[in-house]
Amino acid sequence: MKFVKDNTPPLSMEALIKLEQEIGCTLPQDYRNFLIHHNGGEPEYQVLTIPDCHDKTLVDRFLGIGRPHDDIQEWREELSDDLGDAFLAIGLDSGGNALLMDMSDWKVYYWDSARYFECSSDDENAFWVADSFSDLLGKLKLYVRELCLKKEE
Repeated sequence: MKFVKDNTPPLSMEALIKLEQEIGCTLPQDYRNFLIHHNGGEPEYQVLTIPDCHDKTLVDRFLGIGRPHDDIQEWREELSDDLGDAFLAIGLDSGGNALLMDMSDWKVYYWDSARYFECSSDDENAFWVADSFSDLLGKLKLYVRELCLKKEE
């Protein structure tokens, strides 16, 4: 998969190990590889289906380590009151809602913090989207503006 504005700044192994020490666990290998090779960025394929909501969102960007405004640890601290230590924010959609990794099994969830989707409520607003980071990347589809405009008409 191609990423726009990836590897900015390039990731050092020391920074990756420091993040893992701070969160208290080793990240899954597929996600580690992504960070080593891309360190976040904007995906070329952005459309992600939220199965439980029967709807879609656009993945705007993936977080990285030491990326201004898109740093994993900064977002972890920002969201800690809402999420505690159970989840790690790894990306954001175009509305600022987060893609989260469950740190107990590394499954990926979409957190509809703005309650945009009809299926969201105060009691339920995090929805499974993938069994792993690699699975998530495989589910992203190309956003084709012309197709979306025809669908809306």
